[in-house]
Amino acid sequence: MHPGELEEVWIGLCVIGFSCIIETYSFSRGIRATINGAKETNMGFIDYVKKGPDPMGVSVMMEDGAALVGLMIATVCLGMTVLTGNAVYDAIGSLLIGCLLGYIALFLMGKNASSLLGRSVPPQTKTQISKILEGDPVVASIHDVKAISLGPNVLRFKAEVQFNGNTIATKYLTEEIVTEVKNAKTEEEIRAILIKYGSIVVDAVGDEVDRIEEMIREEVPEARYVDLEAN
Repeated sequence: MHPGELEEVWIGLCVIGFSCIIETYSFSRGIRATINGAKETNMGFIDYVKKGPDPMGVSVMMEDGAALVGLMIATVCLGMTVLTGNAVYDAIGSLLIGCLLGYIALFLMGKNASSLLGRSVPPQTKTQISKILEGDPVVASIHDVKAISLGPNVLRFKAEVQFNGNTIATKYLTEEIVTEVKNAKTEEEIRAILIKYGSIVVDAVGDEVDRIEEMIREEVPEARYVDLEAN
């Protein structure tokens, strides 16, 4: 309200110039990290900034971007103060920069809070895993699909799987079992063979679950935790 005279303006301008060089370099690194992260998750740049799983690169980019905007505001307001001789412009610049940093802080708070509470994975990643399941011959259908991001490049995928009984039974029906049935002479022998084959099929379901889970991890490396349940 009662500003004094602005002194040593050149020192302020030198600080702003030096800060611009440093912040521009850091901002370029943040931009590059955010672009790479968006490509890795098959998301658009804006969607990745808002909903991406890794807040680190976005935080660097947002903070340095705000710093550069703040430096531009400081330059303009300092220049206005020099031209008009009125230090109120310098004070207004400080208030605008404070509001800008406050907005960035609120944005990052919201983004990081969603990371702590658990964020749903990008729809395309969830669809990719679902297609892997649906494309496997032993899978008839999938239900109750859930996918949650646990952190940067780490997600948990859960689904209930309806297995194709005919496909599994055919896959594990060996010539040895067929021969045993043909050679069986009594009903008790046939019953014993079928019970043994039923046990083989039950174990086979577990083996198929392990195989599919490993296949998902290979094709979607960030899916470190895969939980498939027989429906």
